[in-house]
Amino acid sequence: MLDTETTEVILLGDTNCDISQKNVDLNDNLQLRNMKAHFNRIFDLCNLFGFHQLSRNAARETMKSSTLIDHIATTNKSNVVEAVVHKIDISDNYLIYCVRTF
Repeated sequence: MLDTETTEVILLGDTNCDISQKNVDLNDNLQLRNMKAHFNRIFDLCNLFGFHQLSRNAARETMKSSTLIDHIATTNKSNVVEAVVHKIDISDNYLIYCVRTF
């Protein structure tokens, strides 16, 4: 069980949920509706446990799109000095990391 009131937690990872698409027009597209539902579940869980999303830049870029699918979230954002998406040329997925104070 996670006790976020007394324990600091930092989550980093690839959820394959593009949070840059939160305001997408859904129309009749089933794939977009499923993506929006997945997005909402992730944010509901973050809110429930008091996580703050720190990633703001696209962590995956191609010639046709860019997505924010790699996330950095924490329960204590005042301890995180910097959240970084480091662009590297060996992949279309970039390296994510954060710098924490001690």
